[in-house]
Amino acid sequence: MKDLNMSVQFLKGVGPERARILKKIGIETVGDLITYFPFRHEDRSHLKLFAQITPGEEATVLAVVAEHQIIPTRGRRPLLKILLEDGSGKATMVCFNQLYLKDSLPPGTSIVLHGKFERIFRDLQITNFIYEKLTGEADDLIHTKRIVPIYQVASKLNSRFLRTLIKRALDSYLSYLRETLSETILREYNLMPYQQAVYNIHFPSTREKGENARRRLIFEEFFFWELAMALRRRQVKIIDK
Repeated sequence: MKDLNMSVQFLKGVGPERARILKKIGIETVGDLITYFPFRHEDRSHLKLFAQITPGEEATVLAVVAEHQIIPTRGRRPLLKILLEDGSGKATMVCFNQLYLKDSLPPGTSIVLHGKFERIFRDLQITNFIYEKLTGEADDLIHTKRIVPIYQVASKLNSRFLRTLIKRALDSYLSYLRETLSETILREYNLMPYQQAVYNIHFPSTREKGENARRRLIFEEFFFWELAMALRRRQVKIIDK
């Protein structure tokens, strides 16, 4: 049976070492994980063509791998360059210490790529990037081509891993979260149900849904704070009597 109190150690891809790292940022259980909210979002939903990119600009593009170039370097690992095309022009992914991408991204692979592009001589290049492969119309992208959550992370823990882990946990465990506010309050203040708010604070499909999720969670925090203060004042009055 699925349990929000289960240790994150037992989730796919975690294990004891990563569980220790996650504990440093307050994540010990599955419940902790899916309520570890992002501190901001980046809108990577708008695609650009290579021909439209200004050097120094961060952009998201849809491209196809055309070919690889392996460049020997003196005393270091070979440098991999992945040449991309998108119909409007070409660009190069410069991959330091990432020779494995030669096998992961063979020619003909369609990818969505995000990062900062620079013009080196006549060549449009990107060295610090995040990408996702496209395999079909039902691709569920979480790092690109959408509004992307950005989390506080510990050392030895990268944002891509944490984002992927949270998405998997939401897909499997979101339905186990219980509503904390009454139907009357939800209707009166036009608030999202709790499960929807938690999902949309992580992965909103629109900015409006993200803002509505944030409003619901902030309302809940203040609601229970005020309730706790009211109960405390009542207890003080009883003691005074």
